[in-house]
Amino acid sequence: MQTALIITNEARIIASARKGLSMVAEGENRTMKGWLIYGAALNEGRELFPKGDNERFSVWLSKSQLAISVSADDRAAAMWAAGHPEQYQATKKANPRVRTVRGLHAKFKEEKTPKKAAPEPTADDLQTISKLSALAERGATEAERSSAQTKLDAFTSAFDGPQEDIIEKATTYASEPDHKAIEKFEMLLSMQPNKWLCKKLFQAMLSNKKFFNEIIKELNDNV
Repeated sequence: MQTALIITNEARIIASARKGLSMVAEGENRTMKGWLIYGAALNEGRELFPKGDNERFSVWLSKSQLAISVSADDRAAAMWAAGHPEQYQATKKANPRVRTVRGLHAKFKEEKTPKKAAPEPTADDLQTISKLSALAERGATEAERSSAQTKLDAFTSAFDGPQEDIIEKATTYASEPDHKAIEKFEMLLSMQPNKWLCKKLFQAMLSNKKFFNEIIKELNDNV
């Protein structure tokens, strides 16, 4: 008796799924409703098998002819929409231009997937952006300016934030002293005393009385 009930229930599920696919094939206003009916039937069919037994479920789909002309993405989307009506409705409301269940499912997964933080531009990146920006504005020919703008758009798209802000940051960086040269200079100062370097620094200090007094004061304070 129990076996007969299971067979009857299975037949009902298969019939419902086929009805849903028939409505999808009709198109227009019946398509989405058809996917929901199809998805609900497949969710029921999935419960006929132990949790995690996807292989037997797939065999059942194939044997019941419920997977013909239906992509795995459409099938997963239909089961999601039917099984999670609140998520489906919320996603549909947030994306009124998306007209397919597959598209809505993709939007839902996109919103739920944490976005990776965009990398910060390195010193070399800022230098490159600054040069491309200058070429895009002041290139010798229209072709050169256009080419530089295309490269600039592609380059800045890898970083987070408006392009204008990234370009401004790059321009500011380029107008500052050569950072690599400063790093090298600091490294030289941290090494053993360099008489030539000390002499040049002393000459630079003497040429600016205010700067000289500031250095002397700082030296006295730290001695």
